[in-house]
Amino acid sequence: MSTFTDTTASRSASFYWYDLETTGTNPRKDRILQFAGIRTDRQLKPIAEPDVHYVRIPPEVIPDPEAVLITRLAPTRLQQEGIPEWQLMRKLQQIFAVPDTCIAGYNNVRFDDEFLRYGFFRFLFPPYAHEFKNNNSRFDLLNVVRLTCALRPDGMSWPKQDGVNEYRLETIAAANDIEEGQAHDAAADVRMTIAVARLIARLQPKLWDFVLRHRDRQSVQQMLDPRATDFVLHVDGAYSNQRLCIAPVLPLVTLPGPGGRPSNKVVIVDLARDISMLVDATADEIREELFAKSEEREPGWQRPPLHTVATNRLPVVVPKNTLRDEDAERLNIDRSSIEANCKRLLADSDLAQRISSVYRDEPEFDIPDDPEERLYDGFLPNRDDRSAGRLWRSIDEGKEWPALPFEDPRAMELARRLKARAAPSSLTNEERRRHRQFIAEKLLDADTGIDVNRQRLRQFLTEERPLAEIEMLMDLERYIDGVAKRYAV
Repeated sequence: MSTFTDTTASRSASFYWYDLETTGTNPRKDRILQFAGIRTDRQLKPIAEPDVHYVRIPPEVIPDPEAVLITRLAPTRLQQEGIPEWQLMRKLQQIFAVPDTCIAGYNNVRFDDEFLRYGFFRFLFPPYAHEFKNNNSRFDLLNVVRLTCALRPDGMSWPKQDGVNEYRLETIAAANDIEEGQAHDAAADVRMTIAVARLIARLQPKLWDFVLRHRDRQSVQQMLDPRATDFVLHVDGAYSNQRLCIAPVLPLVTLPGPGGRPSNKVVIVDLARDISMLVDATADEIREELFAKSEEREPGWQRPPLHTVATNRLPVVVPKNTLRDEDAERLNIDRSSIEANCKRLLADSDLAQRISSVYRDEPEFDIPDDPEERLYDGFLPNRDDRSAGRLWRSIDEGKEWPALPFEDPRAMELARRLKARAAPSSLTNEERRRHRQFIAEKLLDADTGIDVNRQRLRQFLTEERPLAEIEMLMDLERYIDGVAKRYAV
């Protein structure tokens, strides 16, 4: 059995479980409507009162009508009971600053954590510090649930839809008689998440202990070492619910990062798929298939069996000896075929170099125009971080708005917008005009603005719905009309 260094067994003095409800699914453009969090000890027992905050909808953001129906958060209620978005992010920055906190959720790595990062960045807080500073860490229960279902399912009920397993939090909770309130209410979702975690920890303590001990980047990198000569098991939604989201994989190469240093990205191959292309095709041929746009795909197109795993994004990886014979049979994993594929790939001495060149020309994404959306366009300079810290100290102490230098144009604009949101009475006429113009331009956005959401809203209102949903949609319609009138758009 492979051995791994335990670097996290004593890292977390507490878990902070959290969930968000939002205006939509795009963390760059949508915003948080509700936040809920509960701090527990390592035994998953609550040790503090829950935090629940509702948030006023920023005037430049129009909620997706579907999101309003899912969350059941009417705009009128939010405007009456909510706090400004900048106040929420200040509160969260303080909550997550508690040392030795493991910040946890359900599908938070792909969804909630992104909203937090963009929110912190928008208001000039360090967008990543809460994840590692003060010995903090992160944890996502979703892939642990998938792992439990795939390898240690006994003792829990596993819901299916049309014969296929599903892993939505509310369905897992309901199938296991966990009742914590209405789904898609952030507070109820946090309680459900903790209850599901507690159930897995009780029924499968060895599995639970393993994923906690090996959730950090260093442990994952050991298991995904491209020098490995045997397969491991990787759990991820990329493998589909039909496969119980698990695959035997072989790490091939660590991609280079800035300056040629190793990055956090490891390319792995799914050994349960046909690997012939990887062995027989050139790098150009593999690249063409791997990055083919939907309109370029031929009938019967199949994606090459390659995936990139970001070792800093909490991937769930376990050694091959956790796969028992009964698991392999249930998962339709043919050990002899897997081992043959593994040997074939290891025998190809040029494979790692070929695959590296495939990803060397990976298509780049467009950089957004709006500074608020440019989180991933590099870190802010240290000087700007210091200026932001002084700015927030002035806000906390209620002092006059300071004139501070910012080097990065993004930070300069973010500071201007923060002033308009947190200290509107201190704006000059020109600053007020400029901010109103910014809001109006957002409301006129063809993809997220008033017109497109009005069209969606009207479509929803033509459908037969319960009275409560109709009232919710009409509340949204009144809100949109009010914003349009206020900003003359």
